[in-house]
Amino acid sequence: IYEIHKRLSGGKEELVIKYEPDTSVEDFENKLFINMDRDMKLKMTSVGPHRDDFAFIVNGIDIRKFGSQGQRKSTALVLKLAQAHLYNEKMQRSPVVLLDDVMGELDERRQRLIYDMVADMQVFITLCHPSSLRVAQKGAVFRMEQGVLTPDGQ
Repeated sequence: IYEIHKRLSGGKEELVIKYEPDTSVEDFENKLFINMDRDMKLKMTSVGPHRDDFAFIVNGIDIRKFGSQGQRKSTALVLKLAQAHLYNEKMQRSPVVLLDDVMGELDERRQRLIYDMVADMQVFITLCHPSSLRVAQKGAVFRMEQGVLTPDGQ
């Protein structure tokens, strides 16, 4: 994950992922007991591992709170690419990667990097504007207009 993020940012950003548990193991039983009546009324448990979270820190800044939209989207893209590479490595099978409207926000260098990273995978990329695709690559291009999917150019 960290190497992919560093490559995508051109070496300008360092990503740190910090696990943030909802409650300590020592406090878990006590908090369950304290919240039991309310949780039973709501039919849900308000404490526990399902409430755990991760902080994504870029160059010392928690991007969930203070990061730009581009930093948050880039980090989400990095996680998706890392997941695809991990799957490929562990399963010895190429995953199908779905990238929904991410190319329009990337410059040509970053687009090339993404294509290089998924070169051996089946990839579906959606775009709102064809001009968002700055780097020509192999593969079929389709256009969706008014619910009709057609090969591009027809």
